[in-house]
Amino acid sequence: MRMNIFTSPRPVLAALLLWSGIALSNCTVYAPMQPVISTVSKAGQVEVTAGIQGSGRLEANAVYSPLPHMLLTAGGTYCPDYSAVSGSSFHTQQWEAGLGSYAPLTQRLQLTGMLGYGRARTERSDYDLVLGNTSFIDRTRYQKLFGQVGLNYLRARHAFGCVYRYTHVQFDYLYGSDYGGIDVANIDYSYRHEVLGYARCGFRFLPPKWQMQFSAGFSSPLSLRDIPDAEDPTGGIQRFERPALLLGAGLVFGNKR
Repeated sequence: MRMNIFTSPRPVLAALLLWSGIALSNCTVYAPMQPVISTVSKAGQVEVTAGIQGSGRLEANAVYSPLPHMLLTAGGTYCPDYSAVSGSSFHTQQWEAGLGSYAPLTQRLQLTGMLGYGRARTERSDYDLVLGNTSFIDRTRYQKLFGQVGLNYLRARHAFGCVYRYTHVQFDYLYGSDYGGIDVANIDYSYRHEVLGYARCGFRFLPPKWQMQFSAGFSSPLSLRDIPDAEDPTGGIQRFERPALLLGAGLVFGNKR
Protein backbone atom coordinates (compact mmCIF):
# COMPACT_ATOMS: atom_id res chain seq x y z
CA MET A 1 0.00 0.00 0.00
CA ARG A 2 1.43 3.38 -0.99
CA MET A 3 1.74 5.94 1.79
CA ASN A 4 1.58 9.67 1.16
CA ILE A 5 1.97 12.03 4.11
CA PHE A 6 0.76 15.04 2.14
CA THR A 7 -2.82 15.70 1.07
CA SER A 8 -1.60 16.13 -2.52
CA PRO A 9 1.47 14.80 -4.40
CA ARG A 10 2.03 17.97 -6.36
CA PRO A 11 3.69 19.91 -3.48
CA VAL A 12 6.21 17.08 -3.14
CA LEU A 13 7.11 17.45 -6.81
CA ALA A 14 7.40 21.18 -6.31
CA ALA A 15 9.79 20.56 -3.41
CA LEU A 16 12.04 18.39 -5.55
CA LEU A 17 12.17 21.02 -8.27
CA LEU A 18 12.81 23.72 -5.69
CA TRP A 19 15.68 22.06 -3.91
CA SER A 20 17.30 20.98 -7.17
CA GLY A 21 18.20 24.66 -7.53
CA ILE A 22 19.88 25.06 -4.16
CA ALA A 23 23.30 24.78 -5.76
CA LEU A 24 22.47 28.02 -7.59
CA SER A 25 21.99 29.96 -4.33
CA ASN A 26 23.19 33.53 -4.40
CA CYS A 27 26.73 34.64 -3.68
CA THR A 28 26.07 38.30 -2.94
CA VAL A 29 26.82 39.77 0.46
CA TYR A 30 23.33 41.28 0.45
CA ALA A 31 21.18 38.49 1.86
CA PRO A 32 17.47 39.23 1.38
CA MET A 33 14.93 37.70 3.71
CA GLN A 34 12.02 36.26 1.79
CA PRO A 35 8.94 38.52 1.56
CA VAL A 36 6.36 37.88 4.27
CA ILE A 37 3.76 35.24 3.38
CA SER A 38 0.48 35.67 5.25
CA THR A 39 -2.80 33.79 4.81
CA VAL A 40 -4.35 35.23 8.00
CA SER A 41 -7.95 36.18 7.25
CA LYS A 42 -9.58 37.00 10.62
CA ALA A 43 -8.83 39.01 13.74
CA GLY A 44 -7.15 36.90 16.42
CA GLN A 45 -5.42 34.55 13.99
CA VAL A 46 -1.69 33.86 14.22
CA GLU A 47 0.71 32.21 11.76
CA VAL A 48 4.24 31.14 12.65
CA THR A 49 6.59 29.95 9.90
CA ALA A 50 10.05 28.43 10.43
CA GLY A 51 12.30 26.94 7.79
CA ILE A 52 15.59 26.87 5.95
CA GLN A 53 16.69 28.88 2.93
CA GLY A 54 18.72 27.59 0.00
CA SER A 55 21.92 29.20 1.31
CA GLY A 56 21.57 27.30 4.60
CA ARG A 57 20.04 30.21 6.53
CA LEU A 58 17.48 29.51 9.24
CA GLU A 59 14.52 31.87 9.01
CA ALA A 60 11.39 32.38 11.12
CA ASN A 61 8.44 34.77 10.89
CA ALA A 62 5.24 35.43 12.82
CA VAL A 63 2.09 37.19 11.60
CA TYR A 64 -0.76 38.31 13.89
CA SER A 65 -4.06 40.07 13.26
CA PRO A 66 -5.07 42.05 16.40
CA LEU A 67 -7.98 43.75 14.61
CA PRO A 68 -10.00 42.97 11.47
CA HIS A 69 -7.95 43.67 8.31
CA MET A 70 -4.84 44.56 10.33
CA LEU A 71 -1.54 42.63 10.27
CA LEU A 72 1.51 42.79 12.51
CA THR A 73 4.60 40.83 11.57
CA ALA A 74 8.10 40.21 12.89
CA GLY A 75 10.83 37.88 11.70
CA GLY A 76 14.51 37.09 11.74
CA THR A 77 17.16 34.97 10.05
CA TYR A 78 20.47 33.48 11.11
CA CYS A 79 23.08 31.51 9.19
CA PRO A 80 25.35 29.03 11.06
CA ASP A 81 29.02 28.65 10.14
CA TYR A 82 29.44 26.03 7.41
CA SER A 83 33.08 26.86 6.65
CA ALA A 84 34.32 23.56 8.11
CA VAL A 85 32.32 21.77 5.40
CA SER A 86 32.89 23.90 2.30
CA GLY A 87 35.86 26.14 3.14
CA SER A 88 33.82 29.20 2.13
CA SER A 89 31.68 30.86 4.76
CA PHE A 90 28.61 33.06 5.03
CA HIS A 91 27.27 34.61 8.23
CA THR A 92 24.23 36.79 8.67
CA GLN A 93 21.96 38.06 11.43
CA GLN A 94 18.83 39.96 10.47
CA TRP A 95 15.48 41.09 11.77
CA GLU A 96 12.49 42.92 10.31
CA ALA A 97 9.04 44.07 11.40
CA GLY A 98 6.02 45.30 9.52
CA LEU A 99 2.48 46.62 9.61
CA GLY A 100 -0.06 45.63 7.00
CA SER A 101 -3.58 44.72 5.99
CA TYR A 102 -5.57 42.02 4.20
CA ALA A 103 -8.78 42.03 2.21
CA PRO A 104 -10.83 39.24 0.60
CA LEU A 105 -11.36 39.58 -3.14
CA THR A 106 -13.53 36.48 -3.52
CA GLN A 107 -14.34 33.47 -1.35
CA ARG A 108 -10.90 32.00 -2.16
CA LEU A 109 -8.74 34.95 -3.26
CA GLN A 110 -7.12 37.31 -0.77
CA LEU A 111 -5.05 40.47 -1.21
CA THR A 112 -2.42 41.52 1.35
CA GLY A 113 -0.24 44.63 1.70
CA MET A 114 2.53 45.57 4.10
CA LEU A 115 5.14 48.21 4.97
CA GLY A 116 8.18 47.39 7.09
CA TYR A 117 11.69 48.08 8.34
CA GLY A 118 14.66 45.84 9.09
CA ARG A 119 18.40 45.69 9.87
CA ALA A 120 21.11 43.20 8.93
CA ARG A 121 24.79 42.38 9.19
CA THR A 122 26.50 39.89 6.89
CA GLU A 123 29.95 38.52 6.15
CA ARG A 124 30.94 36.31 3.24
CA SER A 125 34.28 34.78 2.33
CA ASP A 126 35.26 32.61 -0.61
CA TYR A 127 37.86 29.84 -0.42
CA ASP A 128 40.04 29.31 -3.50
CA LEU A 129 40.55 25.55 -3.93
CA VAL A 130 43.40 26.08 -6.41
CA LEU A 131 45.45 28.51 -4.36
CA GLY A 132 44.38 27.03 -1.03
CA ASN A 133 43.52 30.33 0.63
CA THR A 134 40.65 32.77 1.12
CA SER A 135 40.30 34.85 -2.03
CA PHE A 136 38.13 37.62 -0.55
CA ILE A 137 36.10 38.67 2.49
CA ASP A 138 33.05 40.95 2.20
CA ARG A 139 31.29 42.53 5.17
CA THR A 140 28.32 44.84 5.33
CA ARG A 141 25.76 46.32 7.69
CA TYR A 142 22.57 47.73 6.26
CA GLN A 143 19.02 48.78 7.05
CA LYS A 144 16.03 48.51 4.78
CA LEU A 145 12.57 49.89 4.16
CA PHE A 146 10.14 47.78 2.18
CA GLY A 147 6.63 47.69 0.83
CA GLN A 148 4.97 44.55 -0.49
CA VAL A 149 1.73 43.22 -1.94
CA GLY A 150 0.60 39.61 -2.12
CA LEU A 151 -2.14 37.55 -3.72
CA ASN A 152 -3.26 34.27 -2.08
CA TYR A 153 -5.54 31.43 -3.13
CA LEU A 154 -6.84 29.80 0.06
CA ARG A 155 -8.28 26.36 0.76
CA ALA A 156 -8.74 24.49 4.06
CA ARG A 157 -5.54 22.43 3.68
CA HIS A 158 -3.84 24.14 0.74
CA ALA A 159 -2.74 27.62 -0.24
CA PHE A 160 -0.59 29.11 -2.92
CA GLY A 161 0.21 32.57 -4.17
CA CYS A 162 2.84 35.18 -4.92
CA VAL A 163 4.34 38.24 -3.25
CA TYR A 164 6.08 41.27 -4.73
CA ARG A 165 8.34 43.40 -2.52
CA TYR A 166 10.07 46.70 -3.33
CA THR A 167 13.05 47.25 -1.03
CA HIS A 168 15.22 50.29 -0.33
CA VAL A 169 18.54 49.11 1.14
CA GLN A 170 20.62 51.69 3.03
CA PHE A 171 24.21 50.53 3.57
CA ASP A 172 25.79 51.69 6.82
CA TYR A 173 29.11 49.90 6.28
CA LEU A 174 30.80 48.09 3.40
CA TYR A 175 34.14 46.30 3.30
CA GLY A 176 35.84 44.25 0.59
CA SER A 177 39.23 42.79 1.52
CA ASP A 178 40.53 42.92 -2.04
CA TYR A 179 39.44 46.56 -2.34
CA GLY A 180 40.90 47.72 0.96
CA GLY A 181 37.44 48.85 2.03
CA ILE A 182 34.72 50.44 -0.09
CA ASP A 183 33.64 54.00 0.63
CA VAL A 184 30.02 53.77 1.66
CA ALA A 185 29.39 57.17 0.11
CA ASN A 186 29.93 55.61 -3.32
CA ILE A 187 27.36 52.83 -2.78
CA ASP A 188 25.17 54.06 0.03
CA TYR A 189 21.88 52.60 -1.19
CA SER A 190 20.26 50.06 -3.46
CA TYR A 191 16.72 49.56 -4.75
CA ARG A 192 15.58 46.01 -5.37
CA HIS A 193 12.65 44.10 -6.86
CA GLU A 194 11.89 40.92 -4.91
CA VAL A 195 9.35 38.36 -6.14
CA LEU A 196 8.34 35.14 -4.39
CA GLY A 197 5.96 32.32 -5.24
CA TYR A 198 4.87 29.77 -2.65
CA ALA A 199 2.76 26.67 -2.08
CA ARG A 200 1.46 25.27 1.22
CA CYS A 201 0.03 21.81 1.77
CA GLY A 202 -1.37 20.03 4.80
CA PHE A 203 -0.45 16.63 6.25
CA ARG A 204 -2.77 13.63 6.23
CA PHE A 205 -1.91 12.73 9.83
CA LEU A 206 -1.97 16.26 11.35
CA PRO A 207 -4.72 18.89 11.88
CA PRO A 208 -5.11 21.59 9.18
CA LYS A 209 -3.31 24.08 11.43
CA TRP A 210 -0.02 22.40 10.40
CA GLN A 211 1.27 22.86 6.84
CA MET A 212 4.44 22.41 4.81
CA GLN A 213 5.62 25.41 2.80
CA PHE A 214 7.84 25.58 -0.30
CA SER A 215 8.88 28.88 -1.88
CA ALA A 216 11.01 30.13 -4.76
CA GLY A 217 11.78 33.56 -6.14
CA PHE A 218 14.47 36.15 -6.75
CA SER A 219 15.81 39.51 -5.62
CA SER A 220 17.23 41.80 -8.30
CA PRO A 221 18.69 45.32 -8.17
CA LEU A 222 17.08 47.96 -10.38
CA SER A 223 20.48 48.70 -11.95
CA LEU A 224 24.20 48.13 -11.43
CA ARG A 225 26.27 51.21 -10.58
CA ASP A 226 30.03 51.62 -10.80
CA ILE A 227 32.55 52.11 -8.03
CA PRO A 228 35.14 54.73 -9.07
CA ASP A 229 38.12 52.39 -8.95
CA ALA A 230 40.86 52.67 -11.57
CA GLU A 231 41.79 48.97 -11.51
CA ASP A 232 38.30 47.45 -11.47
CA PRO A 233 35.47 49.98 -11.78
CA THR A 234 32.61 47.45 -11.69
CA GLY A 235 33.72 44.25 -9.96
CA GLY A 236 33.13 45.39 -6.40
CA ILE A 237 29.74 46.95 -6.96
CA GLN A 238 28.52 43.89 -8.84
CA ARG A 239 29.53 41.68 -5.95
CA PHE A 240 27.40 43.76 -3.59
CA GLU A 241 24.44 44.26 -5.94
CA ARG A 242 24.11 41.13 -8.06
CA PRO A 243 20.76 39.26 -8.18
CA ALA A 244 19.98 36.60 -5.58
CA LEU A 245 17.76 33.52 -5.58
CA LEU A 246 15.18 32.99 -2.85
CA LEU A 247 14.66 29.28 -2.18
CA GLY A 248 13.07 27.89 0.97
CA ALA A 249 11.15 25.13 2.70
CA GLY A 250 9.61 25.05 6.16
CA LEU A 251 6.71 24.37 8.50
CA VAL A 252 3.72 26.63 9.18
CA PHE A 253 1.56 26.64 12.30
CA GLY A 254 -1.64 28.67 12.46
CA ASN A 255 -4.58 28.89 14.85
CA LYS A 256 -7.15 29.39 12.11
CA ARG A 257 -10.74 28.59 12.95
